[in-house]
Amino acid sequence: MKIIAELPPSTSKDVVINRIHAISRYTDYVDIPDSPGGKPSAHAIAVGVIAKESGLLPIVHIRLRDLNLLAYRSLLGALRLLDLNHVALLMGDPPSVGLPVDHLTTELAVPIAKEYGLKVGVLLSMRRNYAERLKIGADFYLVLNLRDPRALEPLRSLEIYPYLLVRTDKNAALLNRLGQPSVELESLRELVDMLEPYSRGVVISAPGDFEAELMALSSITKR
Repeated sequence: MKIIAELPPSTSKDVVINRIHAISRYTDYVDIPDSPGGKPSAHAIAVGVIAKESGLLPIVHIRLRDLNLLAYRSLLGALRLLDLNHVALLMGDPPSVGLPVDHLTTELAVPIAKEYGLKVGVLLSMRRNYAERLKIGADFYLVLNLRDPRALEPLRSLEIYPYLLVRTDKNAALLNRLGQPSVELESLRELVDMLEPYSRGVVISAPGDFEAELMALSSITKR
């Protein structure tokens, strides 16, 4: 099973490099959010370049809510130029500064990204009827709001990667606001084992508690 670690962006190159070094002890794959929570940060493409130069394989997010078609195509051109081959497209949270553009939909954005030869992923929420989502024709799906691994049974033929959000005392309030299922560190290994028959891998995230994410990665990559 592929273990993908979330790599939170930062405008500090030292912070990004230190996080990459820490993650690389456990996995080669990183998932890089774009302005998480709608707050400004270094763009995921920039973080992805540093990750790739450090030997990791990045999935770079692009927030569509902030872009018109020209800006979007320019970012896709940057991905191709920089040899960043995996992109995840999402609308994103409302921006904390400025106004949303809301010019693009995921349905429109996916085929355009494929024109650039990219492997394209989208978010798939288990709270919704996902049948329509699958018609978009993405190459892979990052799964949100999964409460029961068995719910993935109809999707096993697809390339799917559920988010596993690790809950700690430090980030409990944040996770409550997000309203998504989470797992205690002590139960993570068992959950990963339960998911193995259904998914190609998992994305490990501990929002607001990067040290806990490293502990989680350590706990599930030990042999």
